[in-house]
Amino acid sequence: METLALKDYLFEVLGRETALITAKYVNNEIEKNIRETTDAHKFVKIPDVPQKHEPKFDRGEIIKALLGLRGLAIGWVIGSIVLVVISILGWIDAVRVILPIFTIICVAIPVGMIIKSFCEYLSKKNDSEKVFIDAYEKYQEDKEEAELQVEIIKNNQHVIISELNKRKAQNNSLISKTQKVLNELYNFNIIFPKYRGNIVPIANFCEYIGSGRCNSLEGHEGAYDIYENEVRLDRIIERIDVVIKSLDKIGETQCVLYNAITESNRMSRAIAHEIRGLDADMGKPSTSGTAAEFYSKEAAINQKILENIADGEPK
Repeated sequence: METLALKDYLFEVLGRETALITAKYVNNEIEKNIRETTDAHKFVKIPDVPQKHEPKFDRGEIIKALLGLRGLAIGWVIGSIVLVVISILGWIDAVRVILPIFTIICVAIPVGMIIKSFCEYLSKKNDSEKVFIDAYEKYQEDKEEAELQVEIIKNNQHVIISELNKRKAQNNSLISKTQKVLNELYNFNIIFPKYRGNIVPIANFCEYIGSGRCNSLEGHEGAYDIYENEVRLDRIIERIDVVIKSLDKIGETQCVLYNAITESNRMSRAIAHEIRGLDADMGKPSTSGTAAEFYSKEAAINQKILENIADGEPK
């Protein structure tokens, strides 16, 4: 094969490999969006039912009252003795006048403490009831709002997922057709099987022959020979996953590969952004935009290559 024809063939293969990488990335993004859309309603926070907190009756006050009553009882006994003595001495009729009053006081104090404690308990219970009623009313409002959100999301899910599945089918069709074109191109047996289906060596072969470093794939100082030698000397990166992570490092050493992956990233990210925007557009199908242009362009290229192959030449 002449050098010019070989160059065109290699760049044609590179274009199909690049389109395949882009479409596969888009496919992963579509599947991710389908999963997220399917589970979207699960992320709506349904409020918890408020718990009613009953205040506890302060038994400590009763204990204090009983302890106070015991102290008062002792005081009452001592006071009664004193009052009896005073009465015997004739100073004052203390037993008849003061003792009843003293007795009433000794009983009234602990009873008052118990009544006070019970009143405070009733007040706290009433306040707690009001707080619970307010909290439950808010819970009902929040619950209704959350359930409405879930209903809206579920109604939208069908529309959005339907559109995502259409795009997935379109994308899978492109992957299938592009892979078919690649297989047809590889069937010319121009590229050694070891290097087929790998964008890294294909891009480097394009660079070697396109830049004039060599005129053929085989032979001494051919593209295969240069590629293997540069891999051995660690002058180039041969693993695609490492290339993607270290893209900024290959701009000068693997220029064609750098341009191909950069363009693939730009296109796939633009399509991914468009897909993520389906939620805002309520899944409205688009006949224009980045994705539509990409599919139209790649479908036309695939068709043109297949027509050329039917004529017997990979052009």
